[in-house]
Amino acid sequence: MAKSILLLSSYHTESHKAWADTLIEGLASYSWTPLTLPGRYFAWRVRGNPLSWLPSLQTLCQQNQFDVVIATSLVDLATIKGLIPELAHTPSILYFHENQFVYPKTKHQHSSIEPQMVNLYSALSATKVLFNSQFNRDSFIQGANELLRKLPDHIPQGLIECIESKSQVLPVPIQAISKPRLSQNTDSSEHYFTLLWNHRWEYDKNPEALLALVKRLAQAELPFKLILLGKRFRQQPNALIQLESEYAKHILFSGFPSRTEYLNWLHQADFAISTAIHEFQGIAMLEAVSAGCIPVAPNALSYPEWLPPCCLYEPQASAELNASVIHAKINALRHSPPPPINVQAFETHQLLPKYQKCIEALTSRISTTET
Repeated sequence: MAKSILLLSSYHTESHKAWADTLIEGLASYSWTPLTLPGRYFAWRVRGNPLSWLPSLQTLCQQNQFDVVIATSLVDLATIKGLIPELAHTPSILYFHENQFVYPKTKHQHSSIEPQMVNLYSALSATKVLFNSQFNRDSFIQGANELLRKLPDHIPQGLIECIESKSQVLPVPIQAISKPRLSQNTDSSEHYFTLLWNHRWEYDKNPEALLALVKRLAQAELPFKLILLGKRFRQQPNALIQLESEYAKHILFSGFPSRTEYLNWLHQADFAISTAIHEFQGIAMLEAVSAGCIPVAPNALSYPEWLPPCCLYEPQASAELNASVIHAKINALRHSPPPPINVQAFETHQLLPKYQKCIEALTSRISTTET
């Protein structure tokens, strides 16, 4: 009989959906039961997911005996185990796409420590804890340590060591992008290099630095074009509005296209730019590199784990200073491109066996204990 897995995703955005779909489709020998909640109302999702799911979980657990629970890190796993006795001793994997300890210090940051406490309690209650990057793991451990030091009293020893001992880095898999790159316009009167931006249009991706870069390139009268991809929201950042209005002649495409169109645009770009101040793995950049783009990213966050130093710039304190160092990096890479960057270690066929190994290790351990 196929092993039965309950997958819980309480803030089911596009990237979380892609990860879950990859596991369900790629590990089809298991019987999967996914429960998801839409990626909105952040504060309610973090604290309310056990209540939102309670009737469904009660019904499911009366009808099924799950072998493993896999939950994303905003799932309040500890509360769910307390409310649903059938899941109390079911082996569980908590997957951190991100953690709540290192969001940029802006008005957008959640002031409550509730999301951090949910992360902490869930990690303690999980059998196995997975992080999508070493940066994610390290920043969680550091942040949780700092939080515990601030609490007034009665804090048990060894909490962080307990989480560390059962944690592992296991990235989100990406699909290999093997279609040959399209050649750039060869008309000498129209020869240009193309910059790709394929990130969410939100403050944590720092679109202001991209705007400053484009201003600088335009003032230098360099022959460049822009491909502006990534999810947009009802409130669009001023940087995007200004880019589309003032630099329209440089824009080849601006929008959030279908997956097929998205991949086609990746193949038309020369450089993939990241100005992020918050990035736990960098899937958009991994996809761009897989498609043959030359990456330009900050020497921070998760990027140093998989990008060569020649493609990294030192992040600066302002958008204008960032534009200056990115401009210099692009010029250097135009004249001396790096060798192709191998990201095969992040591809689905490489990572799915590792996910399966984690699942099998949990179920084997339980079987051994029961016998």
